Amino acid sequence: GQRSKEAQGRRTRLERYKRTEAIEKPREHERITVRLRAGERTGDFVVTLSDLQAGYEAGKPLVSVDKLDIMRGQRVAIVGPNGCGKTTLLRTILGSLKSLGGKVRMGSNVKIGYLSQTHAELLPTMTPINALKQIEPAMPEESARNLLGSLQLTGLDAFKQICELSGGQRSRVVLARLILQRANVLFLDEPTNHLDINSQEVLQDVLSEFDGTVVFVSHDRYLVKALATHIWALEDGTITSLRGDWDRYVQWRDERLGLAGQSRAEAKVQAQQAKQDRKEDFAERRRKTNQIQKLQRRLADVEKTIHDTEEKVKDINAGIAIASEAGDVDKITKLGEDYTLADTKLQELFAEWETISTELEQAGAE
Repeated sequence: GQRSKEAQGRRTRLERYKRTEAIEKPREHERITVRLRAGERTGDFVVTLSDLQAGYEAGKPLVSVDKLDIMRGQRVAIVGPNGCGKTTLLRTILGSLKSLGGKVRMGSNVKIGYLSQTHAELLPTMTPINALKQIEPAMPEESARNLLGSLQLTGLDAFKQICELSGGQRSRVVLARLILQRANVLFLDEPTNHLDINSQEVLQDVLSEFDGTVVFVSHDRYLVKALATHIWALEDGTITSLRGDWDRYVQWRDERLGLAGQSRAEAKVQAQQAKQDRKEDFAERRRKTNQIQKLQRRLADVEKTIHDTEEKVKDINAGIAIASEAGDVDKITKLGEDYTLADTKLQELFAEWETISTELEQAGAE
């Protein structure tokens, strides 16, 4: 829609500035004052991976890990080229994708919070306020509105259905839920993907103040520079653990490519080869993009149908109430049949929504 086009335009302009180190990152919102606090303190070892194999087909792992630890307080950015297995690894650590081998061991007192690319943890027909009450049922509506407002989700937006919100607004709802959950370990999958600049800034502000452990997949250089204490550089199915942020990763990557100390002629040859590789990869990337866009359109259609069907159910309920007052048994019977059909359709739509969301998440998995 128009909102996404505007956000993309702003994102494109910002990317031009990102190429110049001399400027400071733009700040287009007031600094967020609400704090994301870890609850109970974890043990020193938060996550331990041993002989782990992550992927979708036995004997063909996308990622293999001999031994890696995530320690309390670390902020680990998982970075690497498209399709190398970053999201696959994250989902395997979380247990939403079964490993092909090896072990993932969580440390003591670990309480996980998760922010996915698709925000699939939010039901499409719930409101932001209901999404918070799902975590904390006794929460007064005013408190829920205040929390959402502190994340700049204000006014009528707090009462809209999730399916009517932008990606940036949905991310703020998930952040509010994470604040209530008081998780001490956060797993984030491309948290700034498809967000407008303001929403990216809100997310970064809140995460910067978090006093727990963070593991996140991201292509966003600014986010990695702002948050990361450690980098897991994923390439050719293996992970290299680095201490530092995006700059350390770039240094490692350049050294790995042999760019350090190369002559200009050698660098030019390598650049030409890289260009050729990108051309060869274009068809596959276009196919994947088309697949994701098709799924996104299907998801939007289903969300609209869910909304329309729920409106129909409301109308049927209102009709039943009127018919009951009038004592019109035939009308009540007919409306009851209509209600059963509409409710069955609604359950089927929710199931379809779950299926498409899963397919979308898998299509975006790397």
